Amino acid sequence: MSNDSLGSPVRRVGRPRADKRVPEGDVSEHILAASAELFIRQGYTATTTRQIAAAVGLRQGSLSHYFPRKKDIFAELLDRTVEPALTMIDGLDPGLPPEVRLWLLLSTDCFNLASGEQNLASLMLLPEARSDEFDQFWARRDQLKDRYRDIIVAGLRHGSLSCSDVLLAVDATFGIVESIITWFERGGPVTSRGAVHHVARAALAALLTSPSEVDRVIAQAEALVAA
Repeated sequence: MSNDSLGSPVRRVGRPRADKRVPEGDVSEHILAASAELFIRQGYTATTTRQIAAAVGLRQGSLSHYFPRKKDIFAELLDRTVEPALTMIDGLDPGLPPEVRLWLLLSTDCFNLASGEQNLASLMLLPEARSDEFDQFWARRDQLKDRYRDIIVAGLRHGSLSCSDVLLAVDATFGIVESIITWFERGGPVTSRGAVHHVARAALAALLTSPSEVDRVIAQAEALVAA
């Protein structure tokens, strides 16, 4: 008589793991975290799928169950540097004052770059990130720049923002935000919250028609979020 007929539970065979001490939870997230650390420390090309699998206690063949190719892992990590800001701004009420929307975008973007255990955004500085394989990431990053541009243009019409050249203003703002990638040190004397506030505030003040209004705008935006 079979086990099924006796009502015994059928044991389902999962993906084999090399190490039974693999952390519980979403295995994909463990793979991404381990990969980010390896990519940042030794580069994309030098990192192998064998190393990634070993870092999370998986057999190399099992890694493809979660990510078919190494480039899929890298692409996901790159996407995570822009998607939160895009999702936030695309879900925001377009009727809000441009300067308020700008602060919310700046603070979300900065927070995303400065938070987390790994400096994911530094991956875009690797030469391999410029490969055609990752064109989708650069297209999404351009879309994020477009959101900044749209807000700046709206602010110029509204009179709350000011600049002499929109494209230069967008590039300068992006440069200020992404400066976090190179100078912010996790575990250093400056907290991520402090870094976010400092950088986002500087970028907002640079575009406000009346820079002295920066604290009022931030307070208005934070009150909106808290509501």
